Amino acid sequence: MSLEDNINTKLIFDADDTLWYDSKYFREFSTALKNKILNVGYSKEYINKIFQLVIKDCPPGEDGWIKAMFRFVGEFSLRSSASEEIEKYFRNFKNHPVELLPGMKEMLMDLKEHDKYVYTKGIESEQIGKIENSGVKEFFISIDVVEKKNSENLRKFLDSRNIDKNKAIFIGNSIKNDIIPAVDIGIDAIWFNHPWNH
Repeated sequence: MSLEDNINTKLIFDADDTLWYDSKYFREFSTALKNKILNVGYSKEYINKIFQLVIKDCPPGEDGWIKAMFRFVGEFSLRSSASEEIEKYFRNFKNHPVELLPGMKEMLMDLKEHDKYVYTKGIESEQIGKIENSGVKEFFISIDVVEKKNSENLRKFLDSRNIDKNKAIFIGNSIKNDIIPAVDIGIDAIWFNHPWNH
């Protein structure tokens, strides 16, 4: 389907790492913690082993990641000076900006004639907060947040918004969570690939 062919095409966007950067803040945060613990004297192998054990049961969302990182840091004996710097890493992550991907706002403006929707997963309050702080909320008809992105939930979303799958395009960064569910139910999809993809 071409956007030029049909002005009535509905555009469905993922949010994290599609509209704005997200995973890079998680990685920068965890990398900073690992490096600080490494400097204290623990081996890289031991640090990574503990890290993998902790994130295996990580709760969803940014608050969940913060809780997991508290658990992670708590597994190590750290000097007070290191602890103070680690507290700064937590503050920086919690207060990180909502940074749109380059050219995103301009692209949304260029697509102003098309109805646009956000369909994403996560903690609803967090995702709503991001869209409100992003500066692009005005471009979208609705913001739908689900616990899990799969074919069934995507079909329910289409039904709830009365969207014809033959007149829709899904745009997302994740092959597993965005592209495959869309293709499975017959929606054209665009894989929005960039360096910070998972």
